[in-house]
Amino acid sequence: MTRTAALLLSSLGLLAAAPAALASHAQPPVDRGILKTLWQPIGFFKPGDPIPQTALEPPKADASGLYNPSGHNSAYDTNLFESLNFPGRQAGDETADDAPGSGDPRYGYCPPNPAYMPQGRCANHALEYLDYYEKTMRDMLKDFGGTVHRYEFENPGRSDTGGAAGEPGGLSSPGGKTFNIAGVIAGADHPEQEIIVSGHWDFTDAAHAAAWDSSEGHAEVIRMAKIMTDYWRATGTRPSATVKFMPWAAEESGTFGSLDYVTRHILEEEGKRIRGYFNVDPCAGAYPAYYHGNPAQRVPMVMQLSDPASATDPERVEPFNKRAVSIIDEFFEDIDDTIESAAGPMPVFTPADRGELGVALGGLLVFSSDYANFEAIGVPIMNLFPDMFGPHADGTPASSEGIVTIHTPRDSVQTINALTDADQTGLTASDGWLKGMELCANLESRYMLQPEMGGTQTSNPDPVAYFEPLPFRNGVPAGKLETFDAAGSYQYGQLATRQLLPDGDLQYKWDFGDGSPAAFGKVAKHAYKAEGTFPVTLTLTNRDTGKSDTASVNVAVITGSGTESDPAGQGDDPGLRQKNSVVACQSASDQGFTRASVKRAGKGLKFEGAARNGSAFLAEVFRVSKGRSATKPKRVARFEVNGSLTWNGKPRKGTLTPGAYFVRLTIRGTGSRPDVRSFGLERTGSAFKLRKPFQKIDSCNAISLFRLDAPAFGPKRGLTAAFTLTQAGKVTIEVFRGAKKVRTIRKPVKSANRLQKVAISPKKLKRGEYRIILKAGGKRAELFARKL
Repeated sequence: MTRTAALLLSSLGLLAAAPAALASHAQPPVDRGILKTLWQPIGFFKPGDPIPQTALEPPKADASGLYNPSGHNSAYDTNLFESLNFPGRQAGDETADDAPGSGDPRYGYCPPNPAYMPQGRCANHALEYLDYYEKTMRDMLKDFGGTVHRYEFENPGRSDTGGAAGEPGGLSSPGGKTFNIAGVIAGADHPEQEIIVSGHWDFTDAAHAAAWDSSEGHAEVIRMAKIMTDYWRATGTRPSATVKFMPWAAEESGTFGSLDYVTRHILEEEGKRIRGYFNVDPCAGAYPAYYHGNPAQRVPMVMQLSDPASATDPERVEPFNKRAVSIIDEFFEDIDDTIESAAGPMPVFTPADRGELGVALGGLLVFSSDYANFEAIGVPIMNLFPDMFGPHADGTPASSEGIVTIHTPRDSVQTINALTDADQTGLTASDGWLKGMELCANLESRYMLQPEMGGTQTSNPDPVAYFEPLPFRNGVPAGKLETFDAAGSYQYGQLATRQLLPDGDLQYKWDFGDGSPAAFGKVAKHAYKAEGTFPVTLTLTNRDTGKSDTASVNVAVITGSGTESDPAGQGDDPGLRQKNSVVACQSASDQGFTRASVKRAGKGLKFEGAARNGSAFLAEVFRVSKGRSATKPKRVARFEVNGSLTWNGKPRKGTLTPGAYFVRLTIRGTGSRPDVRSFGLERTGSAFKLRKPFQKIDSCNAISLFRLDAPAFGPKRGLTAAFTLTQAGKVTIEVFRGAKKVRTIRKPVKSANRLQKVAISPKKLKRGEYRIILKAGGKRAELFARKL
């Protein structure tokens, strides 16, 4: 939490309204019964347990090395671990192997150093914390295809003493390279939209452990990730929109981390893709405890919301606020518990407590936080805090306990335990604090699971495309490589076990939006040559079924002097291979030829083609008739071609008779299947004439393969149509002569990706041009052949 002037606030009456439905796909209703089971306030440390005084280690039995002794990522347990193991966190850290802890045996102090405040200065544990958060998120989100991203930026730093950032003597925050970090789960319906929940992970130099501001906040973020993933597992669902569990850096220096995200990762016209921002900095502390355990002094909780009167997008803010209030009502209906005080157990979390949770529009008089940067671009925000941080901006008085605690050596586990419990030593776990953190995590998670926020969409086996432009998407310099990371894309192979398909079963194809060649791979890089805004599109395709999904993100490029080039080889699909399917999701235009053509050249033909890998291709000429007699294809010419070749129309032996012919161009793609293009021809006299297509280029579309065996057929030799579908279903083949339909063939297809053949008898078909139309799954394709 930073000390800055906040927006004016005013009171908000109790409002009741239905949520604003943003999701376009129906979702199952949120199951409040399951939500009740996720209320788990007691973790490894029980109320009254002695708190440790030195660094904690992950349990030896946990092979992953993660700290989660409760099994449900209790926020209180996590707070202790973070506070004791990573007591200093600022920008500019360059080592990730500092010994855990403060290095001083006194609780709440760092090694003495007269240049700093009384507790000295701890080692910078920024990179150690990031490693820990990344491991925790990867483990928790792995069966949802979740990923972790670090967003690098430069923190300018700040000094409250008036000197340069990092100078000794005060509440300084040193500058340097640092990172925002996010655990990300892509949405099933709307991966392009997102919600964000965050606390900040950096500390001021003046706080050795900062258990309240900020360890509590991101300990709750981890707990929220656990609550939400447990809910999705229990209900067989996943988020409808993308959810980011995203602690910021450089909040204490001036909310620079969230400001960097808002300005460099969100284009101005795209702010609405963020459905809501949820903040915890800090959330619990004194609530729902009694002040120092005094049963006569209850500390109110305040829910801060954006003020529609001053919001840049009030049409979004008003329904968000109304739903937030109704979520609180639901929460207190479902939760009933007691908490210890000096007078013994006292009831809390009952419906009567609803009136003690104040709702405010705006903020506090002396404190603000990262939510302000999202409010500034019209994103609705929710920020819970105990009424302990001095007066509200409207003059409403409040306790000043927060002002004298945060940003000082008092901000420690021991202090907050004493603030929230009857035991004034602060050396035992506080019932009030651990239940307060659970309240914050449960309450905000409940709102984030609503359909208009993150949502709870039933899991399905379809592919979902998602990617992140890195290092940022707004202000990318021309000539510098931008990275596009599709690690968040996924497709389930087994829904029951949430087993994801291997990467090799999926094709990642990139269109950078500037006319440059397509790229392939889970991660692609591209250097733009000119400024402008470019739509980057990822197409994710199942190689076996042909099912696909696309994701598009606009990238804003500014003038730059960079000279970097795209990596060599990313124009080839590294995972292309033939499995047990006909097409194996090979789009020939992607994997072999970039262009291919056959043109008439005098009495002969000109073959032209270009391959992505620059290799030569094979050109073959086949004769399929003699006069009106259709014959088996006979090769009459064969050439190896580099780029282009003109053939004079003379075979090695004999002469070419009039009749039907075709040319086949073949090139080996990057996988095991070749790229084949066929062109129908007719020879009259001593010259060739191009005919309409008799074969469709193989693709990943619903009708992935459609071919006639020849461009002509005769009275005795009929026509065979071959096709492959990416989904089983009913097929209709219609045969037209001119505008008249002369035959209809229906065929059920029980298996996808199996080659199907249909014979078209020449009986009762007159001479002339025929059009053969294949219809399947709402799609159609047409080819042509001549009856001789």
